[in-house]
Amino acid sequence: METLHPIFVHFPIALLTLYACIEILSLFIKKWKNNSNLLFMKTILLIVGSIGSSLASNSGEAAKHAIGLRTLLVERHEFFAGLSTSIFWGLTLFYILKWVISESGQHYSLLQKLSGTTKSLIAKIISFIESYYIIYLGACVGFFALTITGALGGAIVYGKDADVIVQWIVRMVGA
Repeated sequence: METLHPIFVHFPIALLTLYACIEILSLFIKKWKNNSNLLFMKTILLIVGSIGSSLASNSGEAAKHAIGLRTLLVERHEFFAGLSTSIFWGLTLFYILKWVISESGQHYSLLQKLSGTTKSLIAKIISFIESYYIIYLGACVGFFALTITGALGGAIVYGKDADVIVQWIVRMVGA
């Protein structure tokens, strides 16, 4: 499994970066805010990206144990990978809940069995999260954690002097 880590890493990075860009742009492009097609697309990007991120984390853990590499740099990489994965899974859960109470989600018989009280509670949670811009904050923090994870992964593979951004991030996180 350790040899699969490079394969699993890049696809979720692309999907989650695309999600974060769309989410942040929707702050400025008002017609994107409640677009049902974008809701579906962001949900799919998050689901597939989060699953891929979990696969990357698991394969990275296997690689760490197979190689026996235990350095501060690897520990920092692992921390930021876990942070970004957790943030994006939280965002995924939010979007699944948002989809459940959306009009498109109402067409599925399983979802029709939810009580009005349950749907109302989900709607209140979603409204609270949206009213305080928590989603945008999550997208930004998740993106930065993902970027730091990638830079630290690059430092593990290519060395701490791989480029100026990697050097800066390695110094910033004290690895």
